[in-house]
Amino acid sequence: MNPSDYYSLDTDAIAALPRAKALELLDRIRLDVTSATGAERARIVGAEVEEQAAAHGKHGSQRRAAEALGMKTSRVGQLWTEYKQDGVRRP
Repeated sequence: MNPSDYYSLDTDAIAALPRAKALELLDRIRLDVTSATGAERARIVGAEVEEQAAAHGKHGSQRRAAEALGMKTSRVGQLWTEYKQDGVRRP
């Protein structure tokens, strides 16, 4: 899996900008991508926790999700909280 298969930058359009504007734009893109990937991580973790809870009961669902995703339970807990608070659920 190559991450660049899932996103791209129009480097020709960026190169056509004045350098200061190009750097400003790249910083805004970085912030936007960071936000979007964080929300997607929370959605994926939330879906796994919900699936584990539905299959095996709520007790221990975050621990089981952490095992299934190869993550630490504490990080799953953080993302689960974000998932519930921010309403990043998708159908």
